[in-house]
Amino acid sequence: MTQKGNETRSMSANKIFQADTTQTWPLPDESIDAIITSPPYWHHRDNGPTTTTLFDYDPQCQHVWKKVKSSKEGCFCEKCGGWKGQLGQEPDAADYVRHLVQIFDKEARRVLKSTGQLWINLGDCFGKKGRRGWIQTGQKLYLPARLAIGMQDKGWVLRNDVIWAKSVTFSTRDSKGGSMPSSVHTRFNNTHEYFLFFVKPLGDRRNYYVNEKTSVVAWDRIGKGKWETKNYFSCLDNLRIEHKWVNENGERIDLYGRPMGSRPHAGGSPKQHAAGQPHLYMYNHPLGKNPGSVWQFNTDPFQGEHNSPFPPRLIQWIIRFSVPEKTCPKCGLPEEKFYDRTEKKVRFARCQCNSILQPGIVLDPFMGAGTTAIAAMRENRYFSGIELNPHYVQAAEKRLLTEFPEMLELKLEKFLINEK
Repeated sequence: MTQKGNETRSMSANKIFQADTTQTWPLPDESIDAIITSPPYWHHRDNGPTTTTLFDYDPQCQHVWKKVKSSKEGCFCEKCGGWKGQLGQEPDAADYVRHLVQIFDKEARRVLKSTGQLWINLGDCFGKKGRRGWIQTGQKLYLPARLAIGMQDKGWVLRNDVIWAKSVTFSTRDSKGGSMPSSVHTRFNNTHEYFLFFVKPLGDRRNYYVNEKTSVVAWDRIGKGKWETKNYFSCLDNLRIEHKWVNENGERIDLYGRPMGSRPHAGGSPKQHAAGQPHLYMYNHPLGKNPGSVWQFNTDPFQGEHNSPFPPRLIQWIIRFSVPEKTCPKCGLPEEKFYDRTEKKVRFARCQCNSILQPGIVLDPFMGAGTTAIAAMRENRYFSGIELNPHYVQAAEKRLLTEFPEMLELKLEKFLINEK
């Protein structure tokens, strides 16, 4: 962190680094509140020679490179077995998944705060050739699931797999939304993708505590009182869906119009009969219900260098849940928002450092055309980005400066790796 007058600001805030994500990221340890990203999909798009990198190689080797059948699939070293090519163009899909796990387990684990989250958007694909194991012609490869299992094997905790529904077909055969068309006639078109929501391995997380009565957030309990224990930041209240079944007093009601959540109103509803007990312990959140794990967001038209950005509105949803509106630059703790049922209003709790709070920061290590940065700015958070392709860096900068012309502080820093 750097100090300037009364303003404290992260050294990596609102910057795009032109760097190779497969190498060490140019960011301090535990400096990021959340990572939201979409790495290159396997065999989806050729990003050109400027995105070539190295995997599985001996740094001391005097490489002798031998190309595989397809020039897009890079080449292998005849001496050390290393591979040189674009991430996402590996000849073997298993190597692609392994490379992603290596990247996230090493660098995402390092730069995320102990309270942070990792969101990975990954589209699936079908095998185009092969006759062994799960890599067979025409088979859906389930790459998001294989990535999730690979991360779990490294200790990461998968909290959700959120389905991004680009279009939906209803039982009436009506449809809503749109997705990329496909010429296939022997299966259904893919109209959804996955967002994998991880938190760091348990040993890398640290409990912190929230006292709603005193409005204090602390790393350790201070004195007596009721403290809620948390080991990563989240704010579901920012995404709750407004109740539709309510009475004139704003109380949630059942099928028969009776208020839910107390003994006097218990009994009678189908839900009560199914559960075999009254609603004594059922309390519905006054801000609305949990939105669930299937989100319908239409894709947005985009004219630019990058041909597959996700819609900013979708990323804004994740940011509201995952990235604190304010954090303490001294202790790193987030400001917590909660609903006070007694006073019937939203209140905030923060640390006792007496420092000026700053916006949370979200990182996209595969920045592409800058959609995550756009979403972060719209939600009044800081962003940081890493992108190897110089054309995408220019596209991201152009989009940011077009929508936010006041961003004169936007900086590009290059961290390029010399290759043999």
